[in-house]
Amino acid sequence: MKAPLTAAALVALAGCANQAAEETAVPVAAEEAVTGVAHVVGTDVETWVQLRTDGGEGLRIMGDLRSEIGSLQGARLRVVGARAEAPPPGQAFHAVDYEILEIGGDVPIVGTLLRIGSDFWIAEPDSLGGQRLQLIGVSHAIGEATGGKIWVVGVRGTSEIRVQSYGVIRRPPGS
Repeated sequence: MKAPLTAAALVALAGCANQAAEETAVPVAAEEAVTGVAHVVGTDVETWVQLRTDGGEGLRIMGDLRSEIGSLQGARLRVVGARAEAPPPGQAFHAVDYEILEIGGDVPIVGTLLRIGSDFWIAEPDSLGGQRLQLIGVSHAIGEATGGKIWVVGVRGTSEIRVQSYGVIRRPPGS
């Protein structure tokens, strides 16, 4: 059985500024959803992911989704999680889920990049219907992200999307 973290352990955890501490921040409040724009901020020495909420608050994103949310810099997101004890207290947010509301004013399609023959496809998660759409007009350079999580914006047809922009949210395993 794991012992609960003591106040001293929480203070020590809050004093750490490295990524490992960010990814293990302990949520201390009830789960909530916040909406805002993702940014990567900091200096040459240290950067962190921040969600600038619609109310103007800057929340430092922590947890396993930190890198994914950081890859969405400039996107408007709805992030679910809980406030965590980390410097400064109350401004750290342990993310457990997120939804991309818009990128550049458009609602993206999010899914896994597939390669079938010489064509690229995006497979939406089963929770969103699991539809596969062929990606039209993408460079073969996107192939490096095959098996990874991507977003695409474009003109959607019944079985394809004419891609106007795309981004990689999470690289495929092993890359």
